[in-house]
Amino acid sequence: VVAAGSLLEFALKNVNSFPVGRVEFMSLHPMNFQEYLSALNREDLLVELQQTPINPTAHQLLMSLFHEYALFGGMPEVIKDKVNGADILALNKIYESLWSTYEGDVEKYSNSAAERRVLRHVLKTAPFLLDQRVTFQGFGSSNYRSREIGEALKTLDDTKLIRLIYPTTATSFPVLPNFK
Repeated sequence: VVAAGSLLEFALKNVNSFPVGRVEFMSLHPMNFQEYLSALNREDLLVELQQTPINPTAHQLLMSLFHEYALFGGMPEVIKDKVNGADILALNKIYESLWSTYEGDVEKYSNSAAERRVLRHVLKTAPFLLDQRVTFQGFGSSNYRSREIGEALKTLDDTKLIRLIYPTTATSFPVLPNFK
């Protein structure tokens, strides 16, 4: 049996008994930079990337391709179309289609209209706060409570639409996250 979908995590929460050791979970994540280089058939640059120090000529080319990768992101469909020669305007249509699907999909993760509003707010605001330390209280200049935002962020993290990364103040191993 193969099961897939963003609701799978929620369906599994309602399962009373689970066949431990007989289930294999596989998650699909965005492509990383090395996979991007591989998709471009640039194995030569993959080899250069492993060298220390990196050859200055290869470094320039790698930086150029990394900026391109950062612009396109790691979405497999976008990278596939880019490799097949699509221009940046065509790629934007893919982004818009995926984003509108995510926004419409948020409905199924909530139990009430209030939860839907908070999820929509988080989904619209989170992309502008990438790589920033955020607090749940007043997230995205909202009046939502910390608990509401926290639950919405955790829900979207469970669905793999976003990834929460908690800070740490540890100076030795094990490095423990601060969930506050």
